[in-house]
Amino acid sequence: MLGNPSGPGAGVTPKVAAPLRARIGLKDMTAALKAYREKNNKLPQELEKLVEEGFLPYLPVPPADSVFEIDKKAVEVKIVSK
Repeated sequence: MLGNPSGPGAGVTPKVAAPLRARIGLKDMTAALKAYREKNNKLPQELEKLVEEGFLPYLPVPPADSVFEIDKKAVEVKIVSK
């Protein structure tokens, strides 16, 4: 058995765990962005700050030929074509 037998992911095999890890989406990133702003009274310059300060466990990989961008006016994370 992998992981903490009583915690999240108890008994999850690596083939199942990887897709579960990839579930951070735009809503999660936007919620983390707003939580960062609430704590720091400003938006981060880079999304990596959300990971560095513990608001997200990691940044997901954006779709091909795209990047994640902070929309400061709307206070949300968007996907933008490169």
